Amino acid sequence: MATTKLLRPGLPKEVQSLNHYERACYHACRLARRYRGGLDLAERYLERVEKGYGGFGVEAIRRDGLEVTAEYLNQGDTYTLTVLDCSEDGLIVSTWGDWLETAESEHYEETGEQGCCYCGEMAECKEHHGSNWHGWACQDCRENH
Repeated sequence: MATTKLLRPGLPKEVQSLNHYERACYHACRLARRYRGGLDLAERYLERVEKGYGGFGVEAIRRDGLEVTAEYLNQGDTYTLTVLDCSEDGLIVSTWGDWLETAESEHYEETGEQGCCYCGEMAECKEHHGSNWHGWACQDCRENH
């Protein structure tokens, strides 16, 4: 799912067909932006309106070599919609897996570096593997695996 920034007061048309929890994420994001409450306010909103909300608190995404970082409401699954607070974009709604893949892809386009599937270190890669990163390893890991 592509990241959707909430820049207007209503929900985007593509959001209206989402389930109750997913719509609640957009409302939580909008509320937190409006009152500058960050992820804490978004999480409190979800706890109140979403019965059985089972979030696992706020977690951070930081990758060596990537300038962009984010914090997000951990939902227990990489591709479950959530609210993220990104260093570049502020509060957005996406999955943290989609967000990280996009950030790594943009980093590759700018620098030619990709994250090693073993150690996560960003290193130069001659061929971009996109979402098929499973087999790419940096020089150090290729020599040791």
